[in-house]
Amino acid sequence: MTGKAIASKGYFTANGKGDKLVMLSPKVIARKYHGAYEFAIWASNDAADKCREPGPDEFTVPDESDKTPRKRAIGGRTFYYYTDSDAGMSKVIEIVGYRAFIGKKCWQIQQGIYQAEAYEDYKPFDHKKIDREWNTFLKSIRFTR
Repeated sequence: MTGKAIASKGYFTANGKGDKLVMLSPKVIARKYHGAYEFAIWASNDAADKCREPGPDEFTVPDESDKTPRKRAIGGRTFYYYTDSDAGMSKVIEIVGYRAFIGKKCWQIQQGIYQAEAYEDYKPFDHKKIDREWNTFLKSIRFTR
């Protein structure tokens, strides 16, 4: 994928910085979920992008029940955790991600979930299943240069 950017689609068009290099999402999601989710990797050459530890006013501050460590090794590099969400008008958008400055680039690795809840047949996603898929995705990432 060197030199190529993935076209954004759906609900997650403006959440990363730079170019979306990798995007993974289920090919088919049952209609009853009325939503979508994806895992993505973004890279930016812009030195002004914030790529280190997120400031307290930059993202949603995780509540005490969120036991996710604020730093994590991914592909042998230290990444900083962040999360953000938006809800209203019977919709929910959640972003969970990690970011780091590596090799003069800002790297963001994100999970995005969108659901519209205003349907009689609505069923929430199985977040434990998505979390297992997310962790598998994170463990698969390697940096070779």
